[in-house]
Amino acid sequence: MIKFDQVSPRERNARRKPACWGVEPEIFFGPADSPPGKSLYPWERRALAVCAGCPVAAACLAEALVYPAAEQYGVVGGMTAGQRQAAVHVSRHKHSQVQRPQPGREILVHLGDEASSARSARPVAMATGRQGEPSVHAAKAG
Repeated sequence: MIKFDQVSPRERNARRKPACWGVEPEIFFGPADSPPGKSLYPWERRALAVCAGCPVAAACLAEALVYPAAEQYGVVGGMTAGQRQAAVHVSRHKHSQVQRPQPGREILVHLGDEASSARSARPVAMATGRQGEPSVHAAKAG
């Protein structure tokens, strides 16, 4: 028999039921999303209440952030569409500004197209070249 502490965190998360288990999916998608900076609609508040304290909310949110800002709708992972759109925009803007990495430091390298950005972002160790110049060895995700 496998003990709980012998199971990886990813496997433990897969075994936990989300707070929305058995809830009608329509609760998370209303007729319209609230505009950024405005009060939330009642349906959004109800959906956020379901997500509050969910044991897999972080995994749910990570999966939702894979999609471009224009494809964010409803409440997912404890965030409204507007909140996720802002997060996707900031993340993509931040990763598009390339700075010269410091040798020996770990950096986050954005690999792949926008549709798979969250899945393809990987920490990459920097290696020092002959003249002390940093170099990154990473293959584009396919």
